Amino acid sequence: MAFGTKGSLVAGVLAALGASACCAGPLILLLLGVGGGWATHLITFEPYSPNLTGLTVLFMGQTGKTEKIGR
Repeated sequence: MAFGTKGSLVAGVLAALGASACCAGPLILLLLGVGGGWATHLITFEPYSPNLTGLTVLFMGQTGKTEKIGR
């Protein structure tokens, strides 16, 4: 599966956002003034956090490798 630099970078950023959705998501929403009971439902992403963190490391590593070889 060949992504390329831009594809790997975008995939890594999306995986990082998914990994932090359970913890940082509700906090950011509360800081922005968006509250309510529904914000606590973002904790449902917590079981997927280790997998998404691993994907982030994988995709960011692929991006770094592609950039290093490309130069």
